[in-house]
Amino acid sequence: MNTTTYLWLRGIAATDAGRTMTVRQLLGLMHLANATRPLKLHQVATALGLQKPAVTRLATELARLGLITRQRPKDDLRQCFLTITDAGRTFLAQEPAAAPAA
Repeated sequence: MNTTTYLWLRGIAATDAGRTMTVRQLLGLMHLANATRPLKLHQVATALGLQKPAVTRLATELARLGLITRQRPKDDLRQCFLTITDAGRTFLAQEPAAAPAA
């Protein structure tokens, strides 16, 4: 299966607690999984070609699902660092759901 098909299937069919994960959320989670350190919210926005408010919503939902953590340094509360959790890595390691019948 090629990467485009994988992303399409995961974006359409990936669920956690009965909720569909969007392609943007999946791409954000995959970007964080490939990072070697926590990333600033604006770094994720730039990498995904999204505006910061869109990534804020994406991060809020992924954190609510327990797939990422959001951390703010005490010396600058304007900053927000995103890190994938073990649950997020487990989610990505799962096999994508089967394609819907045509």
